[in-house]
Amino acid sequence: MVRPPVRDPSSRMLNCFSSIFRNDFVYMVPPFLAYYGVLTGNTTLISEAHNQIRLYRKYLKEEDSGLWMHVVMGSDFEDRGHWTTGNGWAAAGMLRVLATIQHSQYSDDFSDERSELKDWVNEIHASMYDKIVRHCLKSIGSLLTGYSYPGRHCHIPQLCRQWENIL
Repeated sequence: MVRPPVRDPSSRMLNCFSSIFRNDFVYMVPPFLAYYGVLTGNTTLISEAHNQIRLYRKYLKEEDSGLWMHVVMGSDFEDRGHWTTGNGWAAAGMLRVLATIQHSQYSDDFSDERSELKDWVNEIHASMYDKIVRHCLKSIGSLLTGYSYPGRHCHIPQLCRQWENIL
């Protein structure tokens, strides 16, 4: 982070290649911001991690299904499909930010953000779970969704224990 990031009018960070919203951004950038913020004592970066997730959720979450679309607002390319993998990336990224905040000295200062992150992860899982079971999806997407799934239907015990340790 040598230079300040380029932002759109909503203050969403833009990557250097385009101004599209991609759901995998949530797995890559906000966890870095949160971790670096904790490491350096910069609570503005921790807030920004949560803020970026909130902004991406605003544009990528489809209200009817509760699922996140893959890519929106691309000038040459859009994919409004509900990729299992993409929803897994988003939920896993939120969980990484949650874990970073939860296990930091700033945990109490960010209780509202932690609560929202938990709600947003659960929101993705509530939308995905029936579809995963019904279609028996066996993919990295379902693994990522499983990695970030805190619910009672966890099929990977080691991952459930990790979630319990975070909370």
